[in-house]
Amino acid sequence: MCLWGERVRFLDENTVLGNRVSGKNTLEKQITSVLRNHAINTIEFPYFDSKGISALGCYLNFLETDKYIFFPVFNFETDEKAISMAKGIFSKTIVPVNINEIAKKGGVLNCISWETK
Repeated sequence: MCLWGERVRFLDENTVLGNRVSGKNTLEKQITSVLRNHAINTIEFPYFDSKGISALGCYLNFLETDKYIFFPVFNFETDEKAISMAKGIFSKTIVPVNINEIAKKGGVLNCISWETK
């Protein structure tokens, strides 16, 4: 299970997508600073902090296949902006998937696709 979702996700070897959060001393800001110090570009991606133990609002926890990006949506006002950004970044078909019930338990599309033993 991926509690609180993903903070960054590599787009290619020189670029990561990172959660856009407010506040000066957040973990995301620290991660971004370290990445930039190592010449890794960062693209801030929409993020909605659900203020709890859930993955609601973590758009970076998408599932990528050869042809599609199965993209989480949460019925938030940030959904459309996140979908629009994803369409501008990826050359694959973006398939929005409402994942609220699973996200409330701490995982989203990428997390639930993991094989466990």
